[in-house]
Amino acid sequence: MIQHMKDYYDFADRLKIDLVVSFDLGGKYTKKDNENTNRKLNGFLGSIDADKINNRLLEETVKYLADKHSYYPYVLAAVHGATRADYDACMDHILELEKKYSYSFWGFALGGIASYRQADPSWYQDINFRQIGKRGFVETVTPARACRTVRAKAGARPIHALGCGGYPNIAMNYFCGATSFDTASPVRRVGDGSAESTKLVYDARPHDKVAFSKYFVGGINADGTLRAEPCSYVKLNEVADTMPLCGCPACAAAGSIKNIKDLYAKKESDGEANYFSRQLMGLHAVWQHRRLCEILPQFSDLNDFCDAYPSNLNKGLKQLYKQL
Repeated sequence: MIQHMKDYYDFADRLKIDLVVSFDLGGKYTKKDNENTNRKLNGFLGSIDADKINNRLLEETVKYLADKHSYYPYVLAAVHGATRADYDACMDHILELEKKYSYSFWGFALGGIASYRQADPSWYQDINFRQIGKRGFVETVTPARACRTVRAKAGARPIHALGCGGYPNIAMNYFCGATSFDTASPVRRVGDGSAESTKLVYDARPHDKVAFSKYFVGGINADGTLRAEPCSYVKLNEVADTMPLCGCPACAAAGSIKNIKDLYAKKESDGEANYFSRQLMGLHAVWQHRRLCEILPQFSDLNDFCDAYPSNLNKGLKQLYKQL
């Protein structure tokens, strides 16, 4: 594994990659093709001491890079920990390694916090969802608390929240200390559509057993005003043809939800048209995420932002923020 680590860093250096996350052991958040019942696989995964391995990889990383004074990429140290206390201890370990080997990471990458379903209960200590409910909010707590833990010891260095850039997370991440984040949600949601769904896209009734591409509704308009719809990904067939679009470049190109549906429905006769419909939906969702990121720095804290954009999502985030 150590040699693989060295090969990883050397590869990034040769290609002049701008930014890399330190070599680490990531978690397995999804299981497919009966992997849930694979006793051998699950036994192996359960036997791994991930924190021990990642701490070793951090030290080997620092030792290897400390002597490479002309190393090109910026490096983010991957922070891991099953519990809040483990996360805090991992940060201490990284800072101790930096001091020991006279090396400084450019910033930090928060790992292992993207899946709330696998989060240790300690992350939710003293959090009460009674007033707002868990849906759309439970996934924001672990990244926010991890951001706070790392920011308290990171100084002004960048913090990237790995896999935690879903729309509900962005404001909490930002005001708790993250400077960047990533998400696959926009691409994954538009990729959900099956061939069967293209034949039912004009039928607004719920089709629980049919996979549709999903359209991001809610958010903020291009003119900076708050949209009326609750923020969520909605099956395309259930989005009203007459719903006003947000004014982003993709929406301007689409013209209307009806036009997107018309393109989507052409899967069998014109695959490119169907592909274009999904690209429009994906670009719209990405733009909404980016628009929010552009607006947040205009506010001094999360409370001010939520007061200026009082959506149901933001009202709930305001309640959670008080409990962090």
